This record gives sequence, structure tokens and C-alpha cells, in this order.
Amino acid sequence: MGDELKFIEESTGLSPSPQRIEHGLETWEWSSDWCFHEFAVKGGKVWGWAKSPEEARGLATGLSLTENASPEAYSAIFSKQGAAGLARRSEGLNRFADTLKQMRILSSDPQQVPVCRIEDWPDLEIRGVHLDLKYYMHSLEYLMGWLDTLKDGKINALLLEYEDKFPFAGHSEVTSDHAMEKKQLTAFLEKARRLGLRVIPMFPTLGHLEFVLRHDKFAPLRGGPNGDYFTEVRVGDPAGLKLVFSFLDELLEFHGPDEWFHVGGDEPWFLKTRMREDAPGTVEDYIAHMNEVCRHVMARGKRPLIYDDVLRSLEPDLRRSSLLRLPREAILCVWDYGASLNWPGKKLQEAVNDYCAAGNDFLGLPCFNWGSGLPFFRDYTIPNTLAMINLAHSRGALGVIHTGWACFRVPLPLTDLGLAVAAARSWKYSTVGNAKPIENAFCRLAFGLGTRAVADVLLHLAKQIEVHTPLGRPISLPHFYYMDSVLQFGSHEERMRLGSSLDLYGNADYKGIMVKKLKFIRDSPHFGDIIHALRNHRDEAQALADVLSPLGEEIRRGKENFDLLSWMANFKVHACARVVALLENDRAQAASALSVGRNLRQQMVRVFEFFLHEDEMEGEAEALFGGELALLEELAAPLAKKRQPALVQAA
Repeated sequence: MGDELKFIEESTGLSPSPQRIEHGLETWEWSSDWCFHEFAVKGGKVWGWAKSPEEARGLATGLSLTENASPEAYSAIFSKQGAAGLARRSEGLNRFADTLKQMRILSSDPQQVPVCRIEDWPDLEIRGVHLDLKYYMHSLEYLMGWLDTLKDGKINALLLEYEDKFPFAGHSEVTSDHAMEKKQLTAFLEKARRLGLRVIPMFPTLGHLEFVLRHDKFAPLRGGPNGDYFTEVRVGDPAGLKLVFSFLDELLEFHGPDEWFHVGGDEPWFLKTRMREDAPGTVEDYIAHMNEVCRHVMARGKRPLIYDDVLRSLEPDLRRSSLLRLPREAILCVWDYGASLNWPGKKLQEAVNDYCAAGNDFLGLPCFNWGSGLPFFRDYTIPNTLAMINLAHSRGALGVIHTGWACFRVPLPLTDLGLAVAAARSWKYSTVGNAKPIENAFCRLAFGLGTRAVADVLLHLAKQIEVHTPLGRPISLPHFYYMDSVLQFGSHEERMRLGSSLDLYGNADYKGIMVKKLKFIRDSPHFGDIIHALRNHRDEAQALADVLSPLGEEIRRGKENFDLLSWMANFKVHACARVVALLENDRAQAASALSVGRNLRQQMVRVFEFFLHEDEMEGEAEALFGGELALLEELAAPLAKKRQPALVQAA
């Protein structure tokens, strides 16, 4: 077989693409006659699928251990006689199994796959994904299957952010009604570990504590000038640390097998404001607090992770002296969602230099789900992902963890393209500035399509129109976006004080938010441009929905994901049309949009039920439809009354 193989740069359909692959001319097909065989060889172990042990051993003679020493390294062969993988460690054999799974999927497609020989290993040691459970809870059934998706992409770490979704026994008032039960969570974590995922629990220990501090019981521990910041605990108060430790201790005990623990430390808004004002003692307070937290988890045998934004914001000399007061064991999480041509900027690069000089390891944290309805793949998340992986690779980072924030309310199934890019480029580094081969492979693996049409729809559908306001944040069109909460809070400063999401308080007034949004737009000097942009977005979304329509008959797998994307395209068309109707006070347009909106809301339950927690459905429907449909009903009501006599007469 060796004489028939030829080295190629990219594999046919595999994602991540192997480091080295040689293809033959013949087609590889899975046979139901093959059986599993396992045996040891010098320096490693072989997993083989063939008719007999002898044939499996024969396949293995064509393999050699890779020169790369990663525990996940493996070599493999896929021939007419079967398939075999060789590795030093079980991690490598599991990666071979991931590749075999994809080869079996691809071999069932009309495009098929050729026989091949592979040598493969990861370029980054840690390739993680962040699961944020707050605000927007997916169903346990979906999340269990999602873990398999991570493994398929050779992801090996899961950063798990609980906030109020952990079943706290000591502070049950904090736990959400949507939280998993301990037995459910145990099953989820056991599966994650079994799939080779390094589980990293995360608990915010300074900022983003509104899910705790909003309760009157903890009011004396709120930060801020008057103890009125729900978002951060008061630093320097032993009672505040004691409260934080009480939460940590429950999580530390529950996560006994897990070696790392993320202690947050990002965005303490009041403290950062005081730092910018050079208020005496604020930097020292921050470092002292985070040092105590790190020491607490280290005493329980865990290695702490810390977000780096506060350290990065400091002047270089102050940053370097502050780093000396943190444990060397602390891993700094460099998060930045920039995607501009000059990213990373000088300040970020200087900060990374300081982290390395201080002896701290670091991880790069891009964002894979920043978006509205679906991620802004083309303009933000994919460029940000590629740029952060480049930084991590060039500066010797431990790896990357791709963050996904629940506040964006983006369904996980609609992030799969971004995760495919993140997983593939994290495994096999490349300086190529685009991800087209990965996007092509995604379309084939996820949907069985030989065309990249679905990827193109995903890349172009996510658009947002921003309207600037004096509230400290812009408002967004064509539908509700989490930053629109400033319209209810009254300002960005108030939002920072109380928390980033209205979901936590359960009092979102979506109709009131939309009324204020419409007023801002009508008062804007760019009113005409906004209407024009909405109509353009509507037409583009309609064109993309039309692209998807005939593909429904061609897809071979991933139907639920495809139906969700099709629904989202139609929703984007509707969202633009209804805003235009409301802005122009057009009753006929309002009546039409109202009818379409009601149908889409009914369809939403069917389309969303495979992934969304059942208790979240009504709240999500309200966020997407509630305010707009209520206003459309009011606008269209006179028209409906005029039609009523005719309807009666006809009856």
C-alpha cells in the first residue's frame, strides 16, 4: 500500500486535519465484517479493526510511533483490509478513535474517502471550551450529546462556569430552579472525564457575584462606595472572603478528581474604576484578595486560573510588582475578543511578556459565540479565534480555552461552525488567515453536504445594526440583544452595578425596552440610514433563507441543527420587517409582520425543544417576540377592526 500513497497538505473532510496524511487512489469503506483487536507492541499499543487478529497485526506493521512525544500523538492506517492505530498512550488511541469515527461517517457519503496513512499530534497542549450555565440553560440531554461533539473535535478541556446552576447545599437560596440535581451533574462530569476532557470548575470570587449579592441576606458584603454594587464583594472584609470560601469549599469537594480550578477575578467594575482614578490601596486590595483565593484552592490540591484583565490594565511597573505577589502556580487567562488587523495591541503583548517573565503560565481565551441569534462568525469570532491561537502558539502558551457566554443567548447548536474552527486550528496550527478548508469539512461532517452553502449562510446571516445612545452602550437591531438592558437599567453604570442580565431579576420589560428603542431611533439623525440598513439586512436574510430551502432535501445528517438555522434565517427576515413597520407606523406591514411573528413563535417551540431547557422556553420566546408582537398588535388593531364587519358579512 505504501507505494500507492501520496502526501497531501489537507485531508479530505477530516476535522481537525491530521498533521501528516498520505492518500491512495482506492476508496476506503467500513466493513461490518471487521472486529476490534487490541495488542501491545514495543513502545505502545495498537487498536485495530479487521477480519482477524492476523490481519490487524499485518496492518500495524505499516505503522511506526510518531516522533512527537505528546500523549495524544498517534499514527493510523485505513486500508481495504481494515483500520489500525498505534500510540504510546491511551490518549493517543482515543484520538485515533475520533479520527476513525469521522472516517466511518465520511465513507458513507457519496463523496467517499480514500485509503490513507496518518501521523498526527496536537500543536497546543490544552484545547478547551467554556460552558457558561447562567442565564440560558440548555437541556441536560443536549449537553450530554454536546460532550461527544467536543471529543469529535479532539477538544480536551471543559471550563465549567456554574454561577447559580450548582446545587449549593449551604446557600440553597442562590441556586436556580433550572440547576441540575447533583446526580445529574455527577453523570455529566463522569462522562466528560471519561471522554478525556479535563474538567475545570469556575466560580467568580470578586466580580460577577450578583447572583449571590442580590439577596438581601448578603447585602452587608456588597462592594461599591455605599455598599450598593451587587456585582462584586467588598474587598478587604474578612466576612466577604469567608462567604466566597464557603461557596468554593462546596465546589472543591464536589470536584475532587479535577486538578485545576478557575477563580475568576475579572471585571470588578467598582474596583477597576477606583484603579483608573489611582485611588490608594485599590491594586493592593485586589492582589491581596486574589492571592487569598488562590492559596485557598491550592491548599485543596488545585491549580488556580485567574482572568488577566485587571493585571493587564495596570501600568507596567505596577503590574510586574503585583505579579510577584501572586503564586507562580497561578495560570493567567488572557482574554480579549479583538479581531482588528493590529491585534494584539502593544499593551496586551507587553502584559504577556510580563506574565512569562514572572514565571506564570498563561492560556489564550478567545470567544466563539459572541453574536445576536447566532455568532458573528465572519467579522468577529473566527478572526478572534485564529488570532488568539496564533498568539498562544507563538508565545508558548499552555493552550487555548474558547469562551462562550450565556448572556449572548446564542443556541449552542448554532456555534458548531465556530467550535469546529477552534478545535481544528488549536490541534493543527496554521498561519493561514482564513478557515475555508475547516468550514468545508464542517459542512460535510455535520450535514453530509458536498457544498459549503451552509457555512456561507452561517458566515453572512449574523449581522447587527447598532444605534448609539447617551446611556454608555449602543442599542441593537433587529431584535433584542443583551446590551439593550441599558434601556431598562437606565445607564451602563447602573447595569454594571446590578449585573449584566435582566434574566437574573426576572423582571424584564421587553415591551418597555422596545418602546424606548424605537424612540431613540426616531430621534436619531441617522433614521433614514437605519431604515435602509434594516431593509438591506431583511433582503440579505431572505436570500440566505432561500439558499437553505432546497438543501433540506439534500442533508444526510444534522437535521435538527439545519432546521434551527433555517428558522433563524426566517426569524431575521421577520425581525427586520417588524421593526420597519413599527418605525414607519405602517398598519398593513404591522398586520403582516404580526401574522408571521405568531407563526414563528409557535414554530420556535418545536425547533428549540431539542436543545433548550424546557423552563427557559417561555422566557426566550418573550425575549425574541414579546415586546415587538405586543406593539404590532396595538398598531394593527384599527386595521383588524375595519376588516371585522366584512368577515362577519362573508360568514
